[in-house]
Amino acid sequence: MGEENKVVISEQPLSWRKYRITLKQEKFCRLYTSNDTELFGNGTQCYARAFNADTTKPGWQKNVAIHAARLLRNERVLARIRDLLDEGGFNEINADKQLLFLMNQHVDFHSKLGAIKEFNALKGRVTKKQITLVKNFNQLLDEIENEQNQEQRMEDAEALLDNGQEEEESEISEK
Repeated sequence: MGEENKVVISEQPLSWRKYRITLKQEKFCRLYTSNDTELFGNGTQCYARAFNADTTKPGWQKNVAIHAARLLRNERVLARIRDLLDEGGFNEINADKQLLFLMNQHVDFHSKLGAIKEFNALKGRVTKKQITLVKNFNQLLDEIENEQNQEQRMEDAEALLDNGQEEEESEISEK
């Protein structure tokens, strides 16, 4: 672990106490809101480091994830995280971190895409008119595809009918 991953808590020794959280919880909050992209927003890794979890035990990740999730539901911890984000400037840098986090996760693709769309809208990269145009274009493509599918089904049905009639005609001619 390099020096850049160390969290300094002694900068404001009493600031975290007003939240009535432990020193380890404060370390967790600082790791959770740190500039380290590996740790930022990653409750499991932050909990493991802040609470010195034994990562050599089998099943440690599940156990640590449960504790991290519980900690992230603690109102005092959440208040501290919100304030640290505010102190750090909840701004484009943090939005970029969140976007990076969502872009790199491979679980919830709906949230991933939604976050990208929202960020692009906020940055003015995509306007609502463009989004509407894209939706309309996508609807048009869907309609064209549906029409093509219907036409293909009609052709398939006609081919089946033609085959059926040819078979009947051949049966009649054989008799």
